[in-house]
Amino acid sequence: MKSVMFKSAIAMAIVAGSAMSASASLKGFVAANPEAYGSRFAVRGTDNGIGFEAGEGYVQGDITGQNGWLTNSPPNGAMQVRNGVGAGNGSPNALRLSVGPQPQGTFGLAEAPAALSSNGLTVDTRIDDNGGGNYFVRGLGILGAGAFLAFRVEFDYRGTILLQNPNSGTLIDTLVPWSANAYQTLTVSIGATAISYQYGATPLGTTPISTLGSIFDLVQFGHDNFQGFGSGPFSTGGDPAAGYFDNLTAIPAPGAFALLGLGGLVAARRRRA
Repeated sequence: MKSVMFKSAIAMAIVAGSAMSASASLKGFVAANPEAYGSRFAVRGTDNGIGFEAGEGYVQGDITGQNGWLTNSPPNGAMQVRNGVGAGNGSPNALRLSVGPQPQGTFGLAEAPAALSSNGLTVDTRIDDNGGGNYFVRGLGILGAGAFLAFRVEFDYRGTILLQNPNSGTLIDTLVPWSANAYQTLTVSIGATAISYQYGATPLGTTPISTLGSIFDLVQFGHDNFQGFGSGPFSTGGDPAAGYFDNLTAIPAPGAFALLGLGGLVAARRRRA
C-alpha cells in the first residue's frame, strides 16, 4: 500500500500552478495554437459533448491524436478509448486510464480538444476499485504562453474525493466517497465568487476562484499509474482495473459564443486578404 505522505507529496507537485513532473510536456500542451482546434469542443459543449463513440469518429485504442486529443510524451500508463462498461451510463465507449509499463508514480495526462472560455463542466466518472491509483480531472486557463489551474477534482486511492484550492494548492478531502464500479456524473460550475462541485446528487463543497481567471480553456484527465496495486474487480471485457471518463461536456461562459464568432470572422478576413 502506498504511504499517505508519498501520495500527498506527488499530488502537490503535479498541481502547483501549471507545473507538473513533466513540465516540458505541459508546456507542449498549452503552446498549441487554440485556433487549430476550431473551438469545436466549446461549441459542442452545449449539445452532447464528447462520448468517444464510433459515430463521432473515435476508434478503440490509444486516444492520442483522435479528434484533437493530446497526451503527454511519452504517455505514462495507458490512455485509451475502450469499452466503457456501458451498464450505468448507456455508452459503449469511454476514455480509459489504466496502468502501463512505466514505474508507478509516473503521471499520465490526456487533454481534450480546446474548451475555450468555459465556466462549467460535466463528465461521467467510474473508478473500478480503491486501493489502486489516483485519478483527476482538471481545467486550465490559457495565460499568454503558459497556463493557470482553474480547478482540480481528484479521486483518491483511499476512496474519497479531493478538491484543490487553485490559489493555495491545498488539497481538501471532502470525505465524500466515490462509487466503486458505478458511473456518477461530476459537475463543476464556476460562479461569480466561488467554484461549486457536485458528484451525482451529492454536493462536494466549494473552492475559491483562481485569482488569475474565472474560466478554463483546456480539460485534462490524469492518473498516477498506480492502479496495478488495486485489489477490486476487473473491468468487463478482460481489461484491468481502471478509471473511466465519458460524456464530457464543457459549458461556454456567457459571451464566449460571441467571442468565438468574432474570432471566426477575423480568421475569414485574414484568409480572404
